[in-house]
Amino acid sequence: MRKKIEIAGMVLRMKQPEQNQFLRGIKCCRRLGRKCLWLLLVMTSFLNLWADSSSPGFQNISIEDGLSQNSVTSILQDRNRFMWFGSYGGLNRYDGYNFKTYNRSFRGGNCLSHDMVNNMVMDEDGTFWIGTIGGGINHFDPIREKFTCFRSRPDDPGSLSDNSVRVILPAGDGLFWIGTDNGLNKFASRSRVFTRYLNSEDPSEVNVQNAVYSLHLDKSGILWVGTGNGLCRFDSKRETCIRFQSRHDDRTASQHNQINAIFEDGKGTIWLGTEAGLVRFDKQNGTFNFNVESAGILPHLYRSRIFQFFRDTRDRVWVATESGIYIFPGMNMIELYFRAGAIPRRLLPNRFIISIYQDPEDVIWAGTLSGISKYDLKTQQFASYGLEIVSQEKKFGSFRVTAVSQDSGGYLWLGTYKNGLVKFNRSLGENLTVVDLPGSSRETKETTISALLLDRDRMLWLGTDKGLHAYDIEKEVFRGYYSHSQTMASLSDDRITSFWQDRYDRLWIGTQNGLNLFDRSRGTFTVYRNESFPAKTIGCNYVTAIFQDSLGVIWIGTYGGGLSRFDP
Repeated sequence: MRKKIEIAGMVLRMKQPEQNQFLRGIKCCRRLGRKCLWLLLVMTSFLNLWADSSSPGFQNISIEDGLSQNSVTSILQDRNRFMWFGSYGGLNRYDGYNFKTYNRSFRGGNCLSHDMVNNMVMDEDGTFWIGTIGGGINHFDPIREKFTCFRSRPDDPGSLSDNSVRVILPAGDGLFWIGTDNGLNKFASRSRVFTRYLNSEDPSEVNVQNAVYSLHLDKSGILWVGTGNGLCRFDSKRETCIRFQSRHDDRTASQHNQINAIFEDGKGTIWLGTEAGLVRFDKQNGTFNFNVESAGILPHLYRSRIFQFFRDTRDRVWVATESGIYIFPGMNMIELYFRAGAIPRRLLPNRFIISIYQDPEDVIWAGTLSGISKYDLKTQQFASYGLEIVSQEKKFGSFRVTAVSQDSGGYLWLGTYKNGLVKFNRSLGENLTVVDLPGSSRETKETTISALLLDRDRMLWLGTDKGLHAYDIEKEVFRGYYSHSQTMASLSDDRITSFWQDRYDRLWIGTQNGLNLFDRSRGTFTVYRNESFPAKTIGCNYVTAIFQDSLGVIWIGTYGGGLSRFDP
């Protein structure tokens, strides 16, 4: 009813590889087999030695890790501890390893109404209410994976006032306040009825802009409404609204009047996050206070576009802005802030922060324009680490580790992304040393090792993006094997993704263009590819993982062709 107010499972098939295929293949290779789990444990204990405990930082997750789109607008965790991320590419569920995406193409008709997810909240029963830009509101049951959409219907005053939903605020007892591009709505979820609160159609009474960007319900039950044209004090019982506007100089008045976020501190002070920075609102006299610098606020904060306030379990306030994250121990001084900078492993991948969330394990999740960033409050340490590695020429900086193996002498062998092979004796606490690979120094530095295998003869096999290498650890000698299009028994492709040594000590090699069985005595390869003939072959030539079960069956994971079973 329109009212007038005075002031108003396991996924086996995936898309074909697109960008960063080599790295995605590396990640898939880690997920199959008990040996992979052992390597992961070894790698984790090893990397902890380099955790920088003095400088807090973030682990960054993006589309390269499976996120549907990098602009993350909203974050929450469900009762089963799955993380959920709303983005401009749909809804994403994350289990700590893999993503599952829900969008308009999910299960035909039972799908999200629009891929641009702008906000979401969890109801008392564990279901979600999801606001979209252009698709209205979706009620989502994460257990049944069922969507129910509520859209604006011009001929129905009991429907949502607009399909672009900017904010959803739970009010208890099944009630929700919803801000849209065309007014405020009260939604009774049990009766599924919307009550609209819009501008008066009388031009003399139009004092509230219909676009609602933020909502806050204070301790006294007053609803504060942040609009594109000032702040409104809305009395839901009387259904009256009083508007307050910024009277700042003409250059920034309109920006200060677009209020994206509202926060009330322990003293009852209202803080506003606007398009032009932080503003303190005096409820007693209804004025905007721009002199926040005297309260110890960094200059960036009272000039930066603000999107969200978030209070953590330690009573600190996190502020998401276009220039990074700011943290307050109270609301009277800055304690710490993060932004994108010159040291990517310590800071955020993008300073444009849209959303912040804290899970029950004291992990802060930040949604940025470059994906998701994860920060551990307990340890205040990095969730991803850089390694200081020494070569014969110079000391290198951060290395991305892509493969790990350990020999009987206590050495860890590390395959890296574009930095070759590294060895380290963790029992002796030695420096990490780069092992020179065959070829020029430039080629060595740019070599990515995606797979390592120490066979039963103490030969270390290196799967790289430039061919297959066998390294005799004792003699420190390399031998290379490469793809030759004119040689029938050569390696099928130089881009190696995975290894497996079977029960007969045969070496199986996965590449981006076929599966290979290596005959060591002859130095030749038998290649298995997905060709037109015969019909029974691997599902896709891009092999990501190989495993042999107790019955001797070889299982082949592929990128885009599902899982293949091969009985040699």
